[in-house]
Amino acid sequence: MNIKNIRCLLHVAETENISRSARELFIAQPALSRLIADAEKELGYPLFDRVGKKIVLNRNGVIFARHARDILDSWDDLHKELDESNQKPDLSLTVGAEACSQLLPSILQLFRFQQPDAAIQVISAYPLDFTKSDLDYLLKAASSSGKASFAPNEVLLLQEEILLALPQDHPLNIEGEIFYEDTLEYTYVLPSDSTSLGDTLSQYFNENNLTRPPHSTTVNNSFLQCEFVAKGLGISLIPARSWNYVHGNRSLVLKKIKGWDLKRVIWLSFNPSRYQSGLAKAFKQFLIRYFSTMDT
Repeated sequence: MNIKNIRCLLHVAETENISRSARELFIAQPALSRLIADAEKELGYPLFDRVGKKIVLNRNGVIFARHARDILDSWDDLHKELDESNQKPDLSLTVGAEACSQLLPSILQLFRFQQPDAAIQVISAYPLDFTKSDLDYLLKAASSSGKASFAPNEVLLLQEEILLALPQDHPLNIEGEIFYEDTLEYTYVLPSDSTSLGDTLSQYFNENNLTRPPHSTTVNNSFLQCEFVAKGLGISLIPARSWNYVHGNRSLVLKKIKGWDLKRVIWLSFNPSRYQSGLAKAFKQFLIRYFSTMDT
């Protein structure tokens, strides 16, 4: 079994369809079927089960896939390290973003001034998994109460409050103190639970036995969330510092909610078993400096 075969087997594991994998890998379907049979014969155990029209990993296949991904990661890291050792630096960088999507354009613009030849790929989704996405780094966020400590492969970048966002002409703007109960008569624009901020808010509501806003519009895009508030379509809860929209648009007013202590932390995570190129190390140091200027 060689590296190419391992990639083919993992592709089948992802698609759960031999015909589709054969098309996408440009391999004849009988040849791909033989490849699977040969791998199972070599390992001594079946890797896939047929379930209806699908071919899915069985218990043996799950074990194989876990080790196979490690093998491919090590193979890729070997090439990167050899290239850098021979003065051929790896100029590719893949960044996952579960949070900070509004900051990323300015972050990458500034980083490109330092590294103009860098080929940067950004994957923005929630949640993201290192084992399924070939990421150099992952930007994550969570409630500060739920993330009190950080592992050696995690770097704290920022802690910020979650504040009430109001349009300029909203009646709550004239209030000296705003209590959460006073806001419930108004329509909210809330992030969906399929976003990092939405997940954080849901946990806060549940942990503090708070009634969720009875009137709300749900969105899964931070720019839309801010734009809806700016257009007077509701009020919202948003991060105080990491959303560029707020600082570039004066149509939003941010207010603290009396008695609330809702904060979130943003951190950078990386796979400690993977080789870090010079470019990746430079990006990590750049991010640390970038966020340090915000945390003053």
